[in-house]
Amino acid sequence: MEICAKERFGAECSTKKETHMSSWDKKIANGRFQLLQDFNNEAVLDQETGLVWERQPSNQNVAWSNARLACAQKSVGGRGG
Repeated sequence: MEICAKERFGAECSTKKETHMSSWDKKIANGRFQLLQDFNNEAVLDQETGLVWERQPSNQNVAWSNARLACAQKSVGGRGG
């Protein structure tokens, strides 16, 4: 699989062929999280795992029965959950 998040997340691209799990064994000491301008700076790319996270997650409690709906209605950087 070719890894390239640049078009989606503004990150640097790699032409290195990797399996989808290979990023889990990569440790990044400094600069692990990259702020994503395409998400209005409301999200970060975890360069160690390849996952995108909210920059400042909500601390609001949501009942388990409403969790799925809360996620579906969530918007981060102008993008829906």
